[in-house]
Amino acid sequence: MRCSVEFVNNPYRSYYAGNTLYGCLNIALDREKYIKVSSLRITNPCKRKGQSSFPRGRYTVKAEQTFIDEKLLVVSNTRLPAGEHTFQFESNLPADCPPSFKGKHGQIKYKAVILVPKMLCDKKIPFEFTILSYSPLPFFEANIPISIHIGPTKTVTFPKNVFRVGEHILIDINIDETKEKKDRSIKFFLVQYIWYQTKENCHSCRSQRKQKGNVIEFPVITSDYNYKQSIRIPDNLPTTLEYIEVIKIRYLLKILINKKKFKFPIVLGDYYQ
Repeated sequence: MRCSVEFVNNPYRSYYAGNTLYGCLNIALDREKYIKVSSLRITNPCKRKGQSSFPRGRYTVKAEQTFIDEKLLVVSNTRLPAGEHTFQFESNLPADCPPSFKGKHGQIKYKAVILVPKMLCDKKIPFEFTILSYSPLPFFEANIPISIHIGPTKTVTFPKNVFRVGEHILIDINIDETKEKKDRSIKFFLVQYIWYQTKENCHSCRSQRKQKGNVIEFPVITSDYNYKQSIRIPDNLPTTLEYIEVIKIRYLLKILINKKKFKFPIVLGDYYQ
């Protein structure tokens, strides 16, 4: 008996949250066989592992949060003749499941196993699929204009602080020409921060690790007194994650004007609701 799994019209095995997963189980038999139960189980472990310090030494910390745990029957009480057979299956993915992610200290992975009974031991067919970033915007009421006065000489203005990946951030910088040098250096950085959190362990404490992820530096420019900058957010960045206990992802836009650093939190998503 030979078995394989195919994804219908989706060779890359990529889905958005809320989509339906369509697949089929292919079974090739050399002789007639009775299939009592063949099932499909889809799980989504969101895991965090690492080491934490304690006064008496170091110990392993881990936490797990699951968004999907579904079991489906693919074949049940069926006698199959020799030859090739195809059985279709489908599963509705939850609309609130987070996108796939793999970090240094944790990951969000989607996997499934099809169990096919055999005479001596059951045959397991594991496979994985990917949930693309498809986070609604805004997560909270943050899509508002921002205008910040930095002393009497500088003003930095944003039209909003909620953006889609691939979108442009429009920045308006005004500098008082009577109090500042004409030639100045301005740098822009988009910084990704990732928090890995564990639940309470045997020592009744929680462990959290903060990691600085991608740091994207934009070209250094020399501005006039009134300067407008358009920064494009890369398409491959994971979106902001705020509703997951184990892993959180946040972004910070840093602007360096003549060695003075200004920080602005922003939210990234993939579509507006």
